[in-house]
Amino acid sequence: MTPLIGLISMLLGCADGPIYNTTTQVVTSDTGAAAGVANAYASPQTFEVLGACDAPPVEIALGNVGDGSLTLRAVNVEGDYRVPMLDLPLQIEPGGELAVSLDGVGEGAIEFVTDDPQEPLRRVPLLITLDAQPEVQLLNPPLGTVVQSEESILLEALVVDSDSGPMDLVVEWFSSAEGSLGTSLVGLDGRTQLLWEPSVQGEQTVTVSVVDTCGNRVNVEQSICRQGEVRESPLRSLDWELSGTTYVEPSIGELHLTDDEGWSIGSAFWMERPVDAANLTLDLEFYVSSATLPTADGMALVLLDAERFTTFLGPGGGGMGFGEGVEPGPGLPGAAIEIDTSYNSLDPTRDNHVALSFDGRMESPAYAAPVGDVDDGRWHALTIEHEAPYARAYVDGVLVADVEVRAGLDFAAYIGFTAATGTYTSNHWVRDVVLTTPACVD
Repeated sequence: MTPLIGLISMLLGCADGPIYNTTTQVVTSDTGAAAGVANAYASPQTFEVLGACDAPPVEIALGNVGDGSLTLRAVNVEGDYRVPMLDLPLQIEPGGELAVSLDGVGEGAIEFVTDDPQEPLRRVPLLITLDAQPEVQLLNPPLGTVVQSEESILLEALVVDSDSGPMDLVVEWFSSAEGSLGTSLVGLDGRTQLLWEPSVQGEQTVTVSVVDTCGNRVNVEQSICRQGEVRESPLRSLDWELSGTTYVEPSIGELHLTDDEGWSIGSAFWMERPVDAANLTLDLEFYVSSATLPTADGMALVLLDAERFTTFLGPGGGGMGFGEGVEPGPGLPGAAIEIDTSYNSLDPTRDNHVALSFDGRMESPAYAAPVGDVDDGRWHALTIEHEAPYARAYVDGVLVADVEVRAGLDFAAYIGFTAATGTYTSNHWVRDVVLTTPACVD
């Protein structure tokens, strides 16, 4: 009689989970096989699972539909699969079945070698793939983004996941300064967006976190900066480098650079961190007085070049602790805003004045402006604004200098003060120093 071949195919799973494909083929006959002859089958005939969250259990059965005993002689495995140890050879009686469990993933196969006279080798192909994690590309913001105060930014990412649909992905955005910013949906084109207005100024990290249906999480981050102002009071810090005659009156928060004594020189530099010399505001009060007239020589707010400096004191006397050309020695590298109350040959005017010079070269200031009797034994206010490429100076709230400085302020600086006396003398004191810098440098 002609054998009848029955084919059973099963397709299990759904769009949101792994896809199972198994095929089982059982060979029978309408009158039974020849007397005493084994007839083997394998079930399922193929085993396939695609996009599984975890490796599924695999069980392949070897059965005997003949009327004779079937001998299993060997089991061979291809690919990254493992089977338990079997005591071979072993017998499968008519109508009996042996279930073999496998562990593994990927592409492979299991082969049963038997004494079936018609088909001694039964081979079952195996294919198991695990769910792939999402692919995430952060489109916006780009590296180095500076967000202005009260400005919103569109956060945007592109998400691709071959095993999960867009609606099955969970997208959440985070800021290292603010925590969770909210969630967003993934469109059919794979894009996901969230509009955010940062509330915390300064450097921070933005992270987009994508989780698929299997719990695979992918984080992609980018650094941004939200603009704002950082205000500090350096005189409250202990991190000052004092030189020469300088000392601090901690009870009243005053920095005494020189007292009213001849040929004194002193300096003080705040060493906690360098600042951008081209983008800062310094507010302070200064005091110049003497028991005898005229007063001399002057003081300076110095932006000491953090890369080039080798000392904290320059020439004394008319050099005021920073400038060269009047007394021997090189000037301090960087920039200095002098408050000069004593005329010397390099001065642009005989009047008391403020002037901005570079690298101690007092003879060629970027600006020089008269300031009146600031050596009258009263406290006076000085404000220095550097907003590249502009430099401004205010004395007692009055704008005395406003110039464009194309070069000279592009460096990192330690903030400090210098002062000196000569034959004529003065007290040179400073208090209420407030440093304002941008939270982000463009």
